Amino acid sequence: MKIVIIIYLLLGIFLSFFGSLAKSTNSEIQLTQFDASKYFKLRKTLFNITLRTVSTLLYPIYYYDYFFNKKIIFADERIPIFKEDGKLYFHKMGGVGEIHCKICNYSEDIISFTHGYGRPPDSRRCHSGGYQCEDCGKFNTINGFEGEKDIVKNCDCGGKLHNDKPLFCPSCKSQSVGYSLRYLT
Repeated sequence: MKIVIIIYLLLGIFLSFFGSLAKSTNSEIQLTQFDASKYFKLRKTLFNITLRTVSTLLYPIYYYDYFFNKKIIFADERIPIFKEDGKLYFHKMGGVGEIHCKICNYSEDIISFTHGYGRPPDSRRCHSGGYQCEDCGKFNTINGFEGEKDIVKNCDCGGKLHNDKPLFCPSCKSQSVGYSLRYLT
Protein backbone atom coordinates (compact mmCIF):
# COMPACT_ATOMS: atom_id res chain seq x y z
CA MET A 1 0.00 0.00 0.00
CA LYS A 2 2.86 2.41 0.77
CA ILE A 3 4.33 1.82 -2.68
CA VAL A 4 1.00 2.69 -4.32
CA ILE A 5 0.77 5.93 -2.31
CA ILE A 6 4.37 6.86 -3.16
CA ILE A 7 3.81 6.17 -6.87
CA TYR A 8 0.55 8.18 -6.77
CA LEU A 9 2.30 11.17 -5.14
CA LEU A 10 5.35 11.02 -7.45
CA LEU A 11 3.08 10.87 -10.48
CA GLY A 12 1.07 13.81 -9.10
CA ILE A 13 4.23 15.86 -8.52
CA PHE A 14 5.46 15.07 -12.04
CA LEU A 15 2.12 16.00 -13.62
CA SER A 16 1.86 19.26 -11.66
CA PHE A 17 5.10 20.46 -13.31
CA PHE A 18 4.77 18.89 -16.81
CA GLY A 19 1.86 18.43 -19.23
CA SER A 20 -1.58 19.97 -19.47
CA LEU A 21 -2.10 20.11 -15.69
CA ALA A 22 1.15 22.09 -15.39
CA LYS A 23 -0.02 24.42 -18.18
CA SER A 24 -3.28 25.06 -16.34
CA THR A 25 -1.49 25.59 -13.00
CA ASN A 26 1.12 27.93 -14.52
CA SER A 27 -1.50 30.04 -16.28
CA GLU A 28 -3.47 30.44 -13.03
CA ILE A 29 -0.29 31.57 -11.27
CA GLN A 30 0.52 34.04 -14.08
CA LEU A 31 -2.88 35.71 -13.60
CA THR A 32 -1.78 36.86 -10.13
CA GLN A 33 1.15 38.98 -11.36
CA PHE A 34 -0.09 42.57 -11.06
CA ASP A 35 1.94 43.94 -8.17
CA ALA A 36 5.65 43.85 -7.33
CA SER A 37 5.53 44.41 -3.57
CA LYS A 38 7.25 41.97 -1.18
CA TYR A 39 3.90 41.17 0.46
CA PHE A 40 2.40 40.23 -2.90
CA LYS A 41 5.42 38.05 -3.78
CA LEU A 42 4.91 36.12 -0.54
CA ARG A 43 1.20 35.68 -1.32
CA LYS A 44 2.09 34.52 -4.84
CA THR A 45 4.59 31.99 -3.49
CA LEU A 46 2.05 30.62 -1.01
CA PHE A 47 -0.56 30.48 -3.80
CA ASN A 48 1.92 28.60 -6.01
CA ILE A 49 2.68 26.05 -3.27
CA THR A 50 -1.01 25.58 -2.44
CA LEU A 51 -2.04 25.18 -6.07
CA ARG A 52 0.74 22.68 -6.79
CA THR A 53 -0.08 20.69 -3.64
CA VAL A 54 -3.77 20.50 -4.52
CA SER A 55 -2.99 19.54 -8.13
CA THR A 56 -0.57 16.85 -6.89
CA LEU A 57 -3.24 15.32 -4.66
CA LEU A 58 -6.26 15.69 -6.96
CA TYR A 59 -4.77 15.17 -10.43
CA PRO A 60 -7.06 12.20 -11.29
CA ILE A 61 -10.08 14.51 -11.12
CA TYR A 62 -8.42 16.99 -13.48
CA TYR A 63 -7.50 14.33 -16.01
CA TYR A 64 -10.92 12.69 -15.84
CA ASP A 65 -12.46 16.08 -16.66
CA TYR A 66 -9.82 16.74 -19.33
CA PHE A 67 -10.27 13.46 -21.21
CA PHE A 68 -14.00 12.88 -20.81
CA ASN A 69 -15.59 16.34 -20.65
CA LYS A 70 -13.08 18.45 -22.65
CA LYS A 71 -14.34 21.56 -20.80
CA ILE A 72 -11.13 22.68 -19.10
CA ILE A 73 -10.28 26.28 -20.04
CA PHE A 74 -6.75 27.44 -19.38
CA ALA A 75 -6.36 30.86 -17.82
CA ASP A 76 -4.23 32.12 -20.71
CA GLU A 77 -7.11 31.33 -23.10
CA ARG A 78 -9.47 33.68 -21.23
CA ILE A 79 -9.97 37.27 -22.26
CA PRO A 80 -7.08 39.24 -20.77
CA ILE A 81 -7.77 42.39 -18.76
CA PHE A 82 -5.00 44.18 -20.64
CA LYS A 83 -5.55 44.57 -24.37
CA GLU A 84 -2.75 44.66 -26.93
CA ASP A 85 -2.29 48.38 -26.31
CA GLY A 86 -1.19 47.70 -22.70
CA LYS A 87 -4.13 49.59 -21.18
CA LEU A 88 -6.41 48.28 -18.45
CA TYR A 89 -10.05 47.84 -19.44
CA PHE A 90 -12.67 47.90 -16.70
CA HIS A 91 -15.18 45.57 -18.33
CA LYS A 92 -12.52 42.85 -18.69
CA MET A 93 -11.76 42.66 -14.95
CA GLY A 94 -13.63 40.70 -12.32
CA GLY A 95 -14.15 40.67 -8.59
CA VAL A 96 -13.14 43.26 -6.04
CA GLY A 97 -9.69 44.77 -5.94
CA GLU A 98 -7.51 47.83 -5.85
CA ILE A 99 -6.72 50.13 -8.74
CA HIS A 100 -3.35 51.85 -8.45
CA CYS A 101 -1.63 54.48 -10.56
CA LYS A 102 1.94 53.76 -11.61
CA ILE A 103 2.65 57.48 -12.07
CA CYS A 104 1.31 59.27 -8.96
CA ASN A 105 0.77 56.23 -6.64
CA TYR A 106 -2.95 56.94 -6.25
CA SER A 107 -4.91 53.85 -5.16
CA GLU A 108 -8.55 53.06 -4.50
CA ASP A 109 -10.59 49.96 -3.73
CA ILE A 110 -13.10 49.22 -6.49
CA ILE A 111 -15.75 46.68 -7.42
CA SER A 112 -15.22 45.44 -10.94
CA PHE A 113 -17.90 42.77 -11.04
CA THR A 114 -19.52 40.60 -8.37
CA HIS A 115 -22.60 38.42 -8.38
CA GLY A 116 -24.75 36.47 -5.97
CA TYR A 117 -28.32 36.27 -4.72
CA GLY A 118 -30.46 39.04 -3.28
CA ARG A 119 -31.90 39.00 0.21
CA PRO A 120 -35.39 37.64 0.90
CA PRO A 121 -38.09 38.31 -0.10
CA ASP A 122 -36.40 39.12 -3.46
CA SER A 123 -33.90 36.26 -3.78
CA ARG A 124 -33.15 36.70 -7.49
CA ARG A 125 -29.60 36.56 -8.86
CA CYS A 126 -28.01 39.96 -8.50
CA HIS A 127 -24.77 41.62 -9.55
CA SER A 128 -22.69 44.73 -8.97
CA GLY A 129 -20.72 46.18 -11.86
CA GLY A 130 -18.06 48.84 -11.86
CA TYR A 131 -18.07 51.97 -14.01
CA GLN A 132 -15.81 55.01 -14.30
CA CYS A 133 -16.80 58.60 -15.06
CA GLU A 134 -15.13 59.72 -18.26
CA ASP A 135 -14.89 63.32 -16.97
CA CYS A 136 -13.76 63.25 -13.32
CA GLY A 137 -12.57 59.63 -13.16
CA LYS A 138 -14.68 58.70 -10.12
CA PHE A 139 -15.40 54.98 -9.80
CA ASN A 140 -19.04 54.01 -9.38
CA THR A 141 -20.87 50.75 -8.71
CA ILE A 142 -24.20 49.92 -10.30
CA ASN A 143 -26.32 47.13 -8.85
CA GLY A 144 -28.77 45.08 -10.88
CA PHE A 145 -30.70 41.85 -11.17
CA GLU A 146 -30.47 39.00 -13.66
CA GLY A 147 -32.68 39.53 -16.68
CA GLU A 148 -32.86 43.29 -16.21
CA LYS A 149 -30.81 45.88 -18.06
CA ASP A 150 -28.50 47.90 -15.80
CA ILE A 151 -29.68 51.46 -15.31
CA VAL A 152 -26.56 53.54 -15.92
CA LYS A 153 -26.99 57.09 -14.69
CA ASN A 154 -24.58 59.97 -14.98
CA CYS A 155 -21.88 60.67 -12.40
CA ASP A 156 -22.42 63.24 -9.65
CA CYS A 157 -20.31 65.67 -11.73
CA GLY A 158 -22.61 65.18 -14.74
CA GLY A 159 -20.13 63.06 -16.72
CA LYS A 160 -21.02 59.85 -18.50
CA LEU A 161 -20.21 56.51 -16.83
CA HIS A 162 -18.59 53.76 -18.88
CA ASN A 163 -17.06 50.33 -18.41
CA ASP A 164 -15.68 49.71 -21.90
CA LYS A 165 -12.99 52.40 -22.22
CA PRO A 166 -9.45 52.25 -20.81
CA LEU A 167 -9.23 52.98 -17.10
CA PHE A 168 -7.36 56.08 -16.00
CA CYS A 169 -6.18 57.51 -12.72
CA PRO A 170 -8.75 59.90 -11.18
CA SER A 171 -5.91 61.97 -9.73
CA CYS A 172 -3.44 62.51 -12.61
CA LYS A 173 -5.57 61.16 -15.53
CA SER A 174 -2.77 58.74 -16.59
CA GLN A 175 -3.78 55.46 -18.22
CA SER A 176 -0.77 53.79 -16.62
CA VAL A 177 -2.76 51.95 -13.95
CA GLY A 178 -2.73 48.44 -12.50
CA TYR A 179 -5.26 46.24 -10.78
CA SER A 180 -4.68 43.97 -7.78
CA LEU A 181 -7.45 41.42 -7.39
CA ARG A 182 -8.63 40.86 -3.80
CA TYR A 183 -11.38 38.29 -4.37
CA LEU A 184 -13.72 36.84 -6.98
CA THR A 185 -17.33 35.77 -6.59
